[in-house]
Amino acid sequence: GLLYNEDQRVTLAAIQGLENSKKVVSILHLCPFLKSEVPLLAQAARTALNNFGAVKIMQAFHNLPQHSDERIRSAGVFVMSRMKGAQVEELLKQMLNDDSLDIRCDVILAMSYQKNPVYLDALREFFRIATDRDKTLARKAIVYLQGFVTRKK
Repeated sequence: GLLYNEDQRVTLAAIQGLENSKKVVSILHLCPFLKSEVPLLAQAARTALNNFGAVKIMQAFHNLPQHSDERIRSAGVFVMSRMKGAQVEELLKQMLNDDSLDIRCDVILAMSYQKNPVYLDALREFFRIATDRDKTLARKAIVYLQGFVTRKK
């Protein structure tokens, strides 16, 4: 309703309302606004999420892979691409198996963005069973992430 109102002031108020609610469930609804074309809304969502903090964000993402709204799954992946930790890594690995090609691409890009070789095994496993379109991106990510493996001397 109010979140997707044509009047930006209404949307901004709704975003701030979610932030002020301090409810973990609000977090999922804030995430898509990070990618808003309207800088004011994107900034408001960023501020709100920062105020919730990483612990609450990860609580909200607990069932993200099962969430029915693709927009929310995609936005969650975007948020996690900018976070660290074992919980983030596990969720992103799970989401490599998303039904949506777009989400799988988002996940592979998030893994690459993190420059973290911890994803290599999951990506190689995924590559073995992937469709052609997935394979191309997975291959690029694998090659890229291999550059971040610390060489043993």
